[in-house]
Amino acid sequence: MIKGREMSLRVAPEIEAKVREEAAARGVSVDTVINQALRLLQKHRDLPAVRPVHPHKDRSREMAWVASPDLQYVNQWVALDGDQVVAHGTDGKLVFETARSKGFETPFMEFVEEPDSTPFAGGWL
Repeated sequence: MIKGREMSLRVAPEIEAKVREEAAARGVSVDTVINQALRLLQKHRDLPAVRPVHPHKDRSREMAWVASPDLQYVNQWVALDGDQVVAHGTDGKLVFETARSKGFETPFMEFVEEPDSTPFAGGWL
């Protein structure tokens, strides 16, 4: 049991030993170590639990477009927002920059290849 001036805490013996060891190493009282730990805990409780760097965006509409692309864009890069083509051309970097200039922060980019008419046949040669 750790006893301070204002209260006492019941903690596991190994935790109590670590707190006392930390206080001795710092040359401060056990109360000081506990108060610092509580302030740190309070500070972290005020923070959101998860801070996403990039929020998730549902790209299912873009993926559906890619699965069945409009063939007028064959051999071109397209920038998609949902199922809408917001920019297209043969220079991928320019297409990306054009989409960004239109206000699409992270455009979905895809190169539309010519459809392969050869049927798949598995096996060995």
